[in-house]
Amino acid sequence: MYIKGVDFGPETPMSFFSPRNRAEASDRLAGMTGWAAALASVVYALKVLEVYAGDELAAYLNGAQLICIALLLLVFLPAFFIVKRGFGGSLMNPLKEDGFIGLAMQRAGLTTFVATFLLLNVLTALDRLVLDHMAAEVLVDLLMAFGTASFALSFFVFSRDSDAGEAV
Repeated sequence: MYIKGVDFGPETPMSFFSPRNRAEASDRLAGMTGWAAALASVVYALKVLEVYAGDELAAYLNGAQLICIALLLLVFLPAFFIVKRGFGGSLMNPLKEDGFIGLAMQRAGLTTFVATFLLLNVLTALDRLVLDHMAAEVLVDLLMAFGTASFALSFFVFSRDSDAGEAV
């Protein structure tokens, strides 16, 4: 890399699966967790939409669900394993790390809990309007879609926030 006369040494190409240090590996693992949660929220949202869609649209939504599930299983699951186990054979848990991304994940989890709790309270208050017309399976899928989407969204917001390292 060369910037205005400063030589940073030879650049070595770095693969996604070969981080330079433990902190970088933990950051990648956390980022993959956020993207996997976002994709899982799409799967659950498609399940809810499929219930209320017509037969032809439901078939397309079911196909989209299968594609998303295949991505989760064929792309993210092996990538999690490779990044988590491949870094010196040591197990990493971004939630237990004291770094910036670990704190962002903790804040995202707390935000998800609060948002889901508030949604449950709203649904309880609208008992006759909403819950009487919704099957339990659809409600669970809706809550899973909301929870995983709120985790992914809040994780991406907090991982970009410069104050995330100060407090949880």
